[in-house]
Amino acid sequence: MLIKIPGVLDRSLLAQCREQLATANWQDGRGSAGYLSRAVKNNAQLADTDPTARRLGELILARLESHSTFVSAALPLKVL
Repeated sequence: MLIKIPGVLDRSLLAQCREQLATANWQDGRGSAGYLSRAVKNNAQLADTDPTARRLGELILARLESHSTFVSAALPLKVL
C-alpha cells in the first residue's frame, strides 16, 4: 500500500535540495547492481558515502520522523 505524506518538504526546502542535487557527483547506477541486473540497470545515483546524499538523506529522514502520518503508517524500528 502506498500512502501519500504531504508537506514533508516545503517548496523552499525542496528547491534547496534540487539545487544541491543538480551539482552532485552522479555515478552510473550499475556500480551497485548485482551480476545479473547490471545488464539491464540504467540509472544514475549518488554513492552512499557522497556528502550530498548523506546530508539530504539525513534531512529527509528527520522530516519524516517528525511527521505523524509517516510514524503511524510505517512504525519503523530502523530506516536505512
